[in-house]
Amino acid sequence: HVVAVKFQSSFFEALGVPGWEALRRAIQKAQGLGLPVIWDAKRGDISSTMEAYGQVCFDQLHADSMTITPYMGSDVITALGSWLEQGRLVYVVFVPSNPSGKYLWEAQGSQPVIAQQVWQMLLDCRQNFPQGLGFVVGATILESLPEELWQEVVQFPLLVPGLGFQGAPLGPRLRQLQTAKVPHLLPMSRGLTGVGDPSLVQNQDLKSWKDYRQWVQQRIEKVSHDSGV
Repeated sequence: HVVAVKFQSSFFEALGVPGWEALRRAIQKAQGLGLPVIWDAKRGDISSTMEAYGQVCFDQLHADSMTITPYMGSDVITALGSWLEQGRLVYVVFVPSNPSGKYLWEAQGSQPVIAQQVWQMLLDCRQNFPQGLGFVVGATILESLPEELWQEVVQFPLLVPGLGFQGAPLGPRLRQLQTAKVPHLLPMSRGLTGVGDPSLVQNQDLKSWKDYRQWVQQRIEKVSHDSGV
């Protein structure tokens, strides 16, 4: 049921040095199980800083991919070019899943003007790195993307957050991703682990990490069965 792991960096960073060490070990554990790892850090800065982030992600943590934000321009991507050419991947936040993010994309009217401009920049970058770019498109906004833009976006690897806790429905476009030839990822976190959603675990008799691990496994199997994902 699980084909990759996405570690949200901030929750590890918040714990200081021990958290950073836990992240490094968790990445090693996941990769030892044959699972590709995404460092979900959403970094985005000038070239020199992005090169340093690339060193953090790919040379220190040895993750397979990372999430980035494109609002500082194409430098955010081109600075990572040496790693992309080696087969690493970046997921560029294109349309976020949170409500206020959706508002920013649609603030200029019915057509997401900002999204169109960013998309053109991403297409230009992808000519130099045809295998290295994927995009983050929130499941909560997937069904409302203009059809012409959707037909372009779906041709590239997508990371589609918003299922589970954020309440995105399994609409027609999300179902379409399940049968696509391009590899798309549909991440879930709180809806599977109960972290940040105490209602999921409050009536569970979890006395050990083994109990918790078994409960998470049951959650994964249940969600997969109920959703068909």
